[in-house]
Amino acid sequence: MIKRRWSYGVVSRYALFQLPEIVLIIIILTSLRVMFDIPLWSVWTLIILWMLKDIILFPFVWHAYDKSNTGATGSLVGLQGRALERLSPLGYVKVRGELWRAELDDGRYPVYEGEAIEILGLRGSTLKVRRNTIGLK
Repeated sequence: MIKRRWSYGVVSRYALFQLPEIVLIIIILTSLRVMFDIPLWSVWTLIILWMLKDIILFPFVWHAYDKSNTGATGSLVGLQGRALERLSPLGYVKVRGELWRAELDDGRYPVYEGEAIEILGLRGSTLKVRRNTIGLK
């Protein structure tokens, strides 16, 4: 098994995703400091602790920020399923017991309910499929 490491892009995506949250915390704590006369050292301590929380969590969640990681959906390509309704070109299919929105790769000929389909790819959360003439394996 190939062990992947984080890249500069993964780290920067994670940091940019955390940035609005940190800005919001700074605004809230600064407002609370003014309203309740909280000492400045405690405000900075809370800000630093908040940022440490993000740093500590990064090794556990970095896979979600890796664009090269296709995840479980990438493994759907090549699988077969059944049309739950007529696909012309959009409709729903069942693959591995899960319901998916699907679009025909070639929309000229519809796939009818119950017919076998094969997954060609994924665009967003919609499967690109075609009629499977061999049937389900």
